[in-house]
Amino acid sequence: MEGFEGQVIIVGDEPHVPYSRPPLSKDVLRAEKFPEQTWLRPPAWYASNDVELRLGVRAAAVDPGAHMVELADGTSLAYDKLLIATGGVPRTLDIPGADLPGVFFLRRLDDALALREHLTRGRRSW
Repeated sequence: MEGFEGQVIIVGDEPHVPYSRPPLSKDVLRAEKFPEQTWLRPPAWYASNDVELRLGVRAAAVDPGAHMVELADGTSLAYDKLLIATGGVPRTLDIPGADLPGVFFLRRLDDALALREHLTRGRRSW
């Protein structure tokens, strides 16, 4: 990968390969893009470029002194260099009813797909 010869591991708590988030609130919701069209790289690219994906597991703790990352599944990864890219966290509603069916938060691909299932086409009233 651009001259780097070490091991690269991407850890993410989502089950999906890394993807671009901006299309979620537009193209994916309107069904103008399939989820695969938001991928940063096709899944095969990672293996062919010696990038290991650890998907569906969250990084739970970092021990900088030991150069270790503990994952939520109990495994640990050693590192020489570490990049922490946390992204944002959506603000949730702290009001009664915020957990009712039909209340959605849009941050992840699965959120966009779930919301899309509940949307209906608009129609003109004139």
